[in-house]
Amino acid sequence: NLSLIAAARRANPTVFVAGRQNKAANAPLLAATPDDFLANYTQAIALRQSARPRTALPFVETVKRVKPDSKDATVLEKGTKVRTDSFVALEYVRNDDSDDLVSSRPTLRAELAHGEALHFTAELGLWDHRAPAGGPFATIDGHDSLSETRGLVGLRYASSLRTEWAVAAGHSSIDGNGNSNGDGVTLWRAGVVHRANDSLRLGLGFDHDRLAISPRSLSLGLTRDGALGHLHWTPDMNWTGDLQLRRDHYSDSNNSTDWYATVRRAVVRQPRFSLDLGAALQLLSHDEDFGNGYYAPDDYRRYGLTALAYVGLSDNIGLSMQGGLGRQRDETFTSW
Repeated sequence: NLSLIAAARRANPTVFVAGRQNKAANAPLLAATPDDFLANYTQAIALRQSARPRTALPFVETVKRVKPDSKDATVLEKGTKVRTDSFVALEYVRNDDSDDLVSSRPTLRAELAHGEALHFTAELGLWDHRAPAGGPFATIDGHDSLSETRGLVGLRYASSLRTEWAVAAGHSSIDGNGNSNGDGVTLWRAGVVHRANDSLRLGLGFDHDRLAISPRSLSLGLTRDGALGHLHWTPDMNWTGDLQLRRDHYSDSNNSTDWYATVRRAVVRQPRFSLDLGAALQLLSHDEDFGNGYYAPDDYRRYGLTALAYVGLSDNIGLSMQGGLGRQRDETFTSW
C-alpha cells in the first residue's frame, strides 16, 4: 500500500530511509505508544523482510485491532501471509534449444512453517530429457530419451533475524533406454544466507547432483559437486546488483568456473506496474571438453541488456515478465 508507506515515511523518516529495516529507530515509538498504528505497521513491514518473517505477525494483529476491516490492515495481512504461510506449489519448466535438447521438468514443492524460525521443505520431480536419436547428445546406446524421478526433503532454520541455514537430501533415479551406469544417485544441498547490513546480503551454498544436461550425460551417470557464492547489493531503493561465482567438479574429472554479474535500476514504480532496466555479464570456462553430452567451452562470454516488469492484474493476481537482448561468443566463434 504505497500511500500508507508514504504516510509512515513522513511520520517517521528515520525508519524508512531507502526502505531499510531500521527496527532500532522504530523501537522507541513502539515502547512509548504500543498501539500506534504507523509504528506497528512499520515494524511488521521490517520484520516480514527478515529471516524470521513470522515475528511480524503480532504487529499485524495490532494493526488489525487498531483499524479493523480497513484496507490498510487487509493489504498488510495479505502481504505478510505470502511470506509466512506454509504452501504447496506446482512448478513446470520446459527448455528447448538449437541442438534439439528438450527437457520437461514438472516439480511439486511444499514448505511447512513451524514456529518462528523453522521450515520443513520437500520437493518431488518427474523430469524427462530428450535429444535426437543417434546424435551426440543421445544416450550412450543411441536412444533419444531418459526419464528421471527425484525427490528431496530438508529444512530451513533462521538462527537470527539476519541469518538462515538450509539443508536438504534426497535421491534420483533414471529409467529409460541407455541406462548403463546404475540408476541411483544421492542428492544433497546445504547453504547459508546472511544479511550483513541493509545494503549487503551474502550467500554460500554447496550441492551434489546429477549433471542433467542431456540423455547422454545422464546415461553416463555423470554427477557434479558444486560450490556457489552470491553477493546481493541494494545501495538504495533504485539500484540492485548481484555477483555470483560457481565452481563445479564433474565426475568425469572436468571442472568449470562460472561468473555472473547483473545490475538493474528501478525506472517505474506504480501500484499496478513496475519496470526495472539493467545489464548482465557472464563468463564461463571448463578445463576440458570430453564430449560427454554437455556444453564445455573454454572461454564463453555473454553480455546484454535486461528488463524486468510486473503487472498487477488484481489484489491476488499478477504477471511477471523478464527479457534480455545481448551478444555472445566462445573460443569457436569467429565473431560476437
